[in-house]
Formats: sequence, C-alpha cells, structure tokens
Amino acid sequence: MKYRFCILTIFIFALTCCSSPQKLYEKGNYFKAFDSVLKDIEGNKKDRKNLLLLNKSFSKMIDVSRDEMRSLEDGYEVTDLKHNLEQHEEVDKRYVKGRSYINDENDNKYGIFTVDKNQLLSDAYEEGKDLLKYYDESKNKTDARNAYYHFELVKKYGNDFQDINNLLSEARELATVIYNIDADLDSDFSYQWEVDRVFDDLEGESDFVKIVYDDSYESEDCSVVLDFSRLDVDESQKKSSQEFSKEIIDGYTTETDTSGNTTQLPIYKKVYGQVTVVSLTKKVSWSIDFDIVNSSINCDLKHKRFRESVEDRIERYELGGDDRAIPSEYKGNQNDRIKDTDDMVDELLEALYKKIRNYIY
Repeated sequence: MKYRFCILTIFIFALTCCSSPQKLYEKGNYFKAFDSVLKDIEGNKKDRKNLLLLNKSFSKMIDVSRDEMRSLEDGYEVTDLKHNLEQHEEVDKRYVKGRSYINDENDNKYGIFTVDKNQLLSDAYEEGKDLLKYYDESKNKTDARNAYYHFELVKKYGNDFQDINNLLSEARELATVIYNIDADLDSDFSYQWEVDRVFDDLEGESDFVKIVYDDSYESEDCSVVLDFSRLDVDESQKKSSQEFSKEIIDGYTTETDTSGNTTQLPIYKKVYGQVTVVSLTKKVSWSIDFDIVNSSINCDLKHKRFRESVEDRIERYELGGDDRAIPSEYKGNQNDRIKDTDDMVDELLEALYKKIRNYIY
C-alpha cells in the first residue's frame, strides 16, 4: 500500500512539473505559459521569478504572433485577414488580464503591436470601401460580398469607425443576389393554387440570397420558371388466388354399446374456400424543370430537373366457397380505399419544394 502511494505521488508530481509555467515556456507554449503563471501570481505567488516569467512569455507571444501573420498581398483571402486579427486578439485579451504585472519594456512593445493592429483595421476598412467602388463598375456582387466581410471584421475587432454599421448595411444589400421565381402549369392548370400555396414559402433571405415568388422585381439578378410536366398517374392491379381447406364437425351420430350406454360421435366434413388477393397500386409522379429565363453575371444557378414520386398500395380480398375454411386474417375490416390523387399531389409538392429550396439556398 505504501509503495502504491509513493508511485501515485511521484506520478502527480511529474504531471505537475510537465504542465508548470516554466515547462510550458520551455516547450514554446507561450500563451499557455502566460495564462498559467498569471494564475499563480493572482493566487498569491507574486514573486520576482513569476513576474519575470510572465513578461518573458508576453514578449514571446508578440514575437510568435508577428511571425504567424499572413501576408496580405494582392488577391489575399479574407480568411488571412481574419487570422491576423485573431492573432492580435489573443494578445489583447492577455494584456488586459495581466497589464498590472507587465513591465514598461513590454508595455511599449505591446503599444507598437497595437499600432500594427490599428493599421490592419484601417487597411481593411479602406479595402472594403474600394471593393464597393469596384462593385459600382463591375456590378459583380462578389465584390460587394467581400466588402461586407471586410467591414464585418472591422466592426468585430475595432471601434474607431463610426459609419461601419451603415457600410455593413449597404454592402449586404448590394451583395444579395435576388431570384424571382414563377411556376408554369400550362399542362395541368387545375393545381395552380396548390403549387402557389407551397412554393410561395420559397420567399425569404439567407446568406446573400433573396427569393421573391411570382412578383415583379426591377432589380432581379435571376429570373426562374418552374416548368411543371404533366402529372403522371399510373394505376395497376394484380390478382392471385389461394385455396384453403378445413375439417369441421358437421353433426353427430349416436352409438349404443352392448351394455346399453349411448355415445354421441362427431361427423367430420372437409370444407373448401378460396381467397383472391387483389393488389392495387397507384403511383403519382411529377417533374419540374428549373429553367433560367433571364440572368446576370450574379446568377450562379443552372438548369436542373427535379422529379418526385408518391406511391400507395392496398389489398382487397375476394372470398369464395365455404367461409369456414378461410383464415381469419382475410376477414373483417379491409383497407379498401386507395389514396386520393389530390392528397398524393400534396405530398409530391412538399417533396419537390424541399429539393428546390435546398438547391437554391
């Protein structure tokens, strides 16, 4: 027992040492080393050694962050800008937490680091405005969308740009691609109301996409017609028959033995019945051609065909012969009504709606 206790003690001690602030620093985990030693300092261990380690870690944090900054040259991705601002943010958070223990040298170093961040935000702000100017010339909504992403980062990581909310709203409006969708049921006009009821729900806005349904819209980027095929209703019937037999008691006969005792004995009879299973199948299918009838450079959807089917199947039993020979599962209530076509059309439209919505959004 004593041996096991010693082993456990050594293991805990070794684990503690491996994750100590000094060990973390030596392994190059400067952010974790800073967090760990700051916790010790705030826990009443504000000695010279810990203060020195905290400042060494903080200095290295800035160096590492600078080394990991991605170059923002022509054609850079917005994710590169986001990465750089996130690097600054990680240092900023730790400066706020430990500023009372950071020495003057590191305070000055952080000041220069902050100037770099502010310049990065200023550059992002100006780039966003330039992208809006490019949009005015190109009318390519990708430019407006990239402008929005720049302004979004500026708002998240900075607070010195008073018009940022207005710029965000302007960029989002310009970047939103508008699809005007209509339905064409020339071949089956009787279902126009049902189609409009379901597909009217396509209207909405999400992730720079706005859908209007059967509406006049002057600034649409893409005009789409949902061209419905003729509704295909296919009904079929199959029959199969099966014979059944059963031995039943069909009366009794009386026998008297030599002592005068009488006994009634059953008279058995074999009866026969037939069951004809009538299988009825109804399949309703509909296709929609997603036709682009008018588009701009911002319309990124293409022609596509959507098809969906709904099927219903029932069985009816036609009984013949002696009813007593027929098993009970063929008797009683039967599901003898196949679904109405209109009900199946409702199911079809819901399924087609989901497919088209997923394609657009």
